[in-house]
Amino acid sequence: MWDRLKKISKCVNDNWYPLTVAFSLLAVFLAWCFFGVSPFQALREMKVKQEQSIKTINDIAYQRRLVKSGLSLGNTLLDESRYKAAENEFKKVLEIDRLNPKATIGILKTEIYKDIHSNFIPVALKKKIDHILSEDPNDPHASVLLGNLYMQMDDFLEAEVHINKALNLENSPPSAHYSRGLLFLKKNDIDHAFVEFKESARRSEFNEIYLNNLAYIHFLKGEIQTAIDIYEKILNLDHEFILPYCEIGLSHRLNGDLGKAIHYFTELDNHLRNKAFVNLDKNKGPWLFNTDPNLNADAICLYDINEKRVYALLSLGATLFINGEEKGAKIPMTSARLIEIDRKAEVLELVKRDLRRLRALRPKYDTPVYEFRTEFQKDLSPDRH
Repeated sequence: MWDRLKKISKCVNDNWYPLTVAFSLLAVFLAWCFFGVSPFQALREMKVKQEQSIKTINDIAYQRRLVKSGLSLGNTLLDESRYKAAENEFKKVLEIDRLNPKATIGILKTEIYKDIHSNFIPVALKKKIDHILSEDPNDPHASVLLGNLYMQMDDFLEAEVHINKALNLENSPPSAHYSRGLLFLKKNDIDHAFVEFKESARRSEFNEIYLNNLAYIHFLKGEIQTAIDIYEKILNLDHEFILPYCEIGLSHRLNGDLGKAIHYFTELDNHLRNKAFVNLDKNKGPWLFNTDPNLNADAICLYDINEKRVYALLSLGATLFINGEEKGAKIPMTSARLIEIDRKAEVLELVKRDLRRLRALRPKYDTPVYEFRTEFQKDLSPDRH
């Protein structure tokens, strides 16, 4: 008995490895049969965890690329004064990284731009811009916005300081040239305004706002056909941008094509009555004009939608009358009369400047312009009640 046990023990010791493997396989087989435990379950779990880990790493890397791309695109759009589009990009970044400081600052910049043109509270706006500059004293967008703020207050000296600061930075954006052009235009410095608008349009080739100001300088310089060509390009790029309809109408009238002028003034009135168009950010800004033949008068800005409507209707009425359509002219003139505005004197002065320039460039219209002013003398008087 004892000898038999010794033999069994020796056999086990001599064959422990294959026996261990055999019993392990037997245990795995029994577990699989009676308890449904797969021998490869642990391996599968390890593989799944490894794949999840790799996916998480890839997702994080992808999100980082999206954030970087969104910030870059948002800042490029800010460079080109495309504030609404920039806001959308920064919002996308915050959907991925809700505490991203650069996207938060980007949205703040777009809000400042909107408030400068619609909710103008200089003290509050200045504090917001100062906050951005405290984070980065060389932020070009903040300097441009600060210049625009002072320009809105007609403090041209202070505006120039901040716009020039943006222009002197290495990463100077085209929006700085555009703002400097506006500053020169407000000061009736047409030649310098032309240089700045041309540069902003060169650096932002398909920017309808920059192109529009470049076309307007050609218009002021008497290069009417060049202005018309640029306005047509703008409307091909963006038919919802309202201001070019006004300026191409003025251009065609100066060019002697009253039919086309009437067409564009009619389109202008239609768009100004279209709330969907009017509520677009690009159509909320002021309209800056100086059509005095000698450029020796202050520029006139139209801010309110009703001011713009009255100007459009009076321009349409004048053009219809000059074209011999006296009855047709009464319709827009009557519509203009029914719209109440506070700055009537400024709108009427702008219409009179347009007509003075028309008479200067097209003497053949001298008589119908005189007859128009006589016929609608009450409508063209700021003291009419």
